Amino acid sequence: MKITEKLTKLVSTDKIAIRNIRNFWLDIDVDDKDTPFSSGPMTEDGGFRATIYQRNKDKTVKSLVLKGTVDDTENIILRVKNMETGEIWKFHTRRE
Repeated sequence: MKITEKLTKLVSTDKIAIRNIRNFWLDIDVDDKDTPFSSGPMTEDGGFRATIYQRNKDKTVKSLVLKGTVDDTENIILRVKNMETGEIWKFHTRRE
């Protein structure tokens, strides 16, 4: 039995049972929306990019960019870039 199959039987969140383990999973709840958004990449090398915009007086500015990638050595990397300062925070995990 694969490790993902074992974890599928053992692990669940407060909202849904985990059917397969993905590199990333996004849960987004927005005020005044009836349905939350949940998704994640389906392939082993799958990633994502999300941009958060924020109002600044009469303009819209890009506040944060989140980028999830998998490199050649199966490191899973989440980058969070502060668009105001240019600072990047990195979070590393392993696929295997």
